This record gives sequence, structure tokens and C-alpha cells, in this order.
Amino acid sequence: MQLEKYPFAVLEDRVAQMRQAGEDVIDLGVGSPKLEVPDVVVEAAQQGLLRHRRSGYPQYEGSKVFREAAAQFLERRFGVKADPTGNIIAAIGSKELIFHLPFALLDAGDAALVTSPGYAPAWRGVHFAGGVAHILPLRKENGFLPDLSAVPQAILNRARYLYINYPSNPTTRVAPSDFLEEAVAFCRRHNLWLVSDEAYIDIWFKEKPKSALQFGLDGIISVFSLSKRSLMANYRIGFAAGDERLIKALRRLKTNIDSGPPDFVQDAAAAALLDEKHSEKLRLMWRQMADVLLDGLRSAGLSPLEPEGTFYIWCEVKENDVDFALKLLERTGVVCMPGSWLCAGGDRSGAGWVRFALVEPFERIEEAAARLKAKKVV
Repeated sequence: MQLEKYPFAVLEDRVAQMRQAGEDVIDLGVGSPKLEVPDVVVEAAQQGLLRHRRSGYPQYEGSKVFREAAAQFLERRFGVKADPTGNIIAAIGSKELIFHLPFALLDAGDAALVTSPGYAPAWRGVHFAGGVAHILPLRKENGFLPDLSAVPQAILNRARYLYINYPSNPTTRVAPSDFLEEAVAFCRRHNLWLVSDEAYIDIWFKEKPKSALQFGLDGIISVFSLSKRSLMANYRIGFAAGDERLIKALRRLKTNIDSGPPDFVQDAAAAALLDEKHSEKLRLMWRQMADVLLDGLRSAGLSPLEPEGTFYIWCEVKENDVDFALKLLERTGVVCMPGSWLCAGGDRSGAGWVRFALVEPFERIEEAAARLKAKKVV
């Protein structure tokens, strides 16, 4: 298999050139927060390092402390009762889980239904596993929800699971309860697993998102990330929860791939999952950041959507999105991500859109907005 260069890396190369030339670049392209990790995380990590001075490899499925904290989080946040032993497994970040899941669920030639634009590991993992990714486009006219009724019967006959991501990267859409109910019913009707990527579930601005797990664990696995909820991107920690059969399949796979997240990182993540104060504070911060950047984008003559969740802004442009992103970078020093770079294969549903990631400190978001206001870009 010939590997494509990850699109983010292409943009990073140009940004690096500009910075080497002494230009001040504000990078709102890649969704990697450059913000301070909450004290509750740092303190628990420090204590964990001392606690685990003498320790071997971590447990494949995650420590008891971490899995119990995850179970408490699920019950407190969603009213979902999950057995820490049978229904939860730790991961080295949600990216690892999403990319590797097809190896546990697919045989060569099997299909997976995957939404686009979105998170590239969701379809690239399918390709690496020898499967076929059938792409479900997310378009404005459909409310950025996949049309499940449009999946051909021939694909359904080969499909093993449906992957969805809400709150959505990049569209920021929060899935309505009736859509989640429809997706669960669709999967059960067609004997599919439902894989629900809920990495941004704690970042919302209007309607509080539901988890797919609230419709029962049978046939469902939800993937969670501490990178977003608690700014632990550098720690590499997440977890999956759901149907015990899926958790067992992932455990069998992971015994061949990795040795689990470090115990002190799991201690820090457990503390983060048990604390709501820092999560609420971050959500309010991102709401303020979004308001500032929305004002700058609108002043520049652009048409951003009002975000429903995540730390992104999804903005429609009237020209080629790659050309626009390059023009914006040269004129303002502000980086955004072309929507077409967030699409799978031949899908073009992200073309004509760009994504702004609210990942810089607040004062840098204000500076980006000021630059946009100073220079019309349409």
C-alpha cells in the first residue's frame, strides 16, 4: 500500500517556511490545543509518577482505577451503567482506537460505512485492514447528517459497522436525539456494529449532546478522548465503552499491538474524568473564543456557521477551499484547514469549506480576529 502524505503535514511545511522567514503565523489549522493542561491533571500525573516508581507494563485493558473512573463518568454524564471490567477498555488516545478498530471487526473485502468530511483515521484504518470504506457524505442540505437510506443493498450485504462522529469534526453539528435513535435502529436492523466517535462530547454550546450508549450497549461502542475534554493531547489517553463483545475483540487486538497507556497517565486521566469544574471552564472558554473569531470572520465578509459543539468553526467560502486557505495564510498569517483535505478519497462534500481550530491561547484568537477584520479576504 502506498502511503499518502497526511494533509496536515503539507500545511505544516508551508507554515514552517514562513516562520523560518520570521513571519508571525497563527495556526488554527490542526486541531491540537496549545493551551495549559488543567491543574487537576498535572497534580494527578505527578502523584502517579511517584506511586508507580516500581511498575511493569500496564494492563492491556487499562488500570482498574482508570476504568472505574470512566464508568463513573458515563453514569454521571449520560446515566449509562457500564461494567468497568466488561464494557470499558483504555486506549493510547482515540486515534489509536479508531484506526485499529477495523482490524478487530473486518475481514478482507468487508465494508465499513464511514462519514466524510471527518477524521482520516476512520477510513484509513479500514483501508489498512484490507476493507472497503463506503463513504457517507455530510452536506449542508442534509444538516450534516448521513443519509442512511441511500446505502446500496450490495454495500449493506458486505458492511460490518457504521462509524459516526458527533459532535462533528469538522461541521460542529451536534446529532439530534432522533438521528442517534435512527442510527442505532439502522445498525440493529442490518446487523451492523455502531461505532460512535464522541471525542468532543463535552464541548457544546447549545444542546447538550447525547451518547449513543444511551440507547443501550448492545452492538454499540463509543470512543472517548481526554485530548479534548481535558487538554491531554500530549498524554495520549482515551477509552472505549460499549458492547462486551466489542471490548473483548479490541482487547485481543491490543495484546498484539501495544502494552497500554502508562499507569501515571491513566491516574491523571481518572482524576480528569472525575472532575467537571475544569471541563465546564474549558467549554466556556471555547464559547468565548468562538464568538471572537466569528466576529472577525464575518467582518472579513465570510459566512461561518454558528458552531453547535467542538472547538472548530466551519466556514463556507465562494472559491476553491485550498486556494482560499493559501490566500488567507499569505494575506493574514492565519492558518485554516481546507475542507477538501478532510474528505475521504473522491468525496467532495467538504470542498468549498474551511475549518478554523480554536487551539491557540485567547489572545492569539483575538489577534487572528483583528487581522481578519483589517483585511477583507473575499
